[in-house]
Amino acid sequence: MSKEDLSKKDLNEQTIIFPESEIKYLYACGDENRKIAKFFEYKNEYGSRYLKKIRVYADCRTEKAEFKIKICDLNSNNEPGLIVHEERFVAKEGSFWIEKDVINAKIVIPKNGLFLVVDWIKSEENKHKVNSLRKNGEMKIHISYEPSIGSFPSEKNSTWLMLNGKWKKDEIINLPLAKYRGSYSDLAIELEF
Repeated sequence: MSKEDLSKKDLNEQTIIFPESEIKYLYACGDENRKIAKFFEYKNEYGSRYLKKIRVYADCRTEKAEFKIKICDLNSNNEPGLIVHEERFVAKEGSFWIEKDVINAKIVIPKNGLFLVVDWIKSEENKHKVNSLRKNGEMKIHISYEPSIGSFPSEKNSTWLMLNGKWKKDEIINLPLAKYRGSYSDLAIELEF
């Protein structure tokens, strides 16, 4: 199934909005130094238009959680590089698309593309504790920081992960979810021009 089959296009704004029913896999952050990023290629239809809005699909298990989206250039290794702009987002409890107007930042997508990086804020307000049963029967407390960021299955790999200070492209995932098996997990982050 192609990306177009999973989405509806708003031809006036050249944006793709994925239905929530297709978003099954969530990226979370624990105690490690973790970030995720999505690469956006330049397209001719963007021209020199300013970026109007950023949309992010977030799942939050606390009353609310604040996180950052950083717009970054590419570095010499084609990984997320210098921060061009940063916005703070607030996710409310539940699963929602969150939208932020960024037209006043006057950002134009460069010919080599750009990254949107999700940066979790590790605060007490964003902390979520989960008890889990280990194979040996012991209970273990896992800590995560809210919110989790949604993704959808894709044939194209545009997701990058940073773990302990190093960026790497995400790998094909083999989850029990049939739509994701053998696919890449593309972050549910969209741009509107």
